[in-house]
Amino acid sequence: MLLGHTSYLWTPSELSNLNESNSTGEMFQWPFDARQVDDFEVEVLDDPWSDNPSVYNLNVKSKSIKRIGDFKNVEIPYDDNLKIEW
Repeated sequence: MLLGHTSYLWTPSELSNLNESNSTGEMFQWPFDARQVDDFEVEVLDDPWSDNPSVYNLNVKSKSIKRIGDFKNVEIPYDDNLKIEW
C-alpha cells in the first residue's frame, strides 16, 4: 500500500486507487498512516489535520473501506517525520 494524497493498493494482479469512492461510498482524503491489524486488514489514519479526522478499516482482499471512528485533530504543524500515537 502506498499512502499519500493519492493512495494505491497494489496486488500482483491490479493497482487500485483508494481515493476513488468504493461501493460503500467511503474513500480516503489525505491518508497519513496505516497499521496492519490482521492478514487482510489495515487501519488507516486519514487527515489528522482536518476538521473531521477519521480512522478507517481497509480490507485488502475485498478492497472495502469502512470508517470505524473519529480521531482528535492534530494541533501541531505538519512534518514529514512526525509520528502520531493512535
